[in-house]
Amino acid sequence: MNLNSIVSPTLLLDKKKCLNNIRFMAEKAKKNKLIFRPHFKTHQSRIIGKWFKQVGVNKITVSSLKMAEYFANDDWKDITVAFPVNIREIETINSLAEELQLNLTVENLEAVEFLKSKLKFKVGYFIKIDTGYGRTGVSFDIFLSIDKILKSASQSENLLFLGFLSHNGHAYQAKSKSEIIDIHKDALHKLLLLKKYYI
Repeated sequence: MNLNSIVSPTLLLDKKKCLNNIRFMAEKAKKNKLIFRPHFKTHQSRIIGKWFKQVGVNKITVSSLKMAEYFANDDWKDITVAFPVNIREIETINSLAEELQLNLTVENLEAVEFLKSKLKFKVGYFIKIDTGYGRTGVSFDIFLSIDKILKSASQSENLLFLGFLSHNGHAYQAKSKSEIIDIHKDALHKLLLLKKYYI
């Protein structure tokens, strides 16, 4: 391929390495009895999505409802949108929720109240937790906010609590492997506190 011919964002990868990485992660998850739900935000490719299906992956994560629609059209039936819910997209939410297991991410009571009144079908939801990044989510130690979200959502038969979700984006600024590990351990500790308290 002539790289000078590329005029728009184009996915370029080593297929053999990619397939090996997918197999490695699928086997690692299976060995540790974990659900492997890869994030498709980077590749956004149905072709690569099929490579995941070939190793038994049947649940995915995306970063928008538009991306969820794209993969739903390729027969993915369990999709998590790992970005705070946009209430202006309620029609798309209902359309997807009618056809597949859709999981949303919420970070405030207002979003839950809106979903309670507008959802026509069942969805799963995760509460977005801020474990130190400071960009989005409920701070891990503000139990009152978490309690209000859970209490409100429990009043709807269309909202099923699936757990907590976080993005440790502050690890991008780490200067060493040990700093990345420290950030991971700190976030894990905070999420385990929530798990112990709520789940």
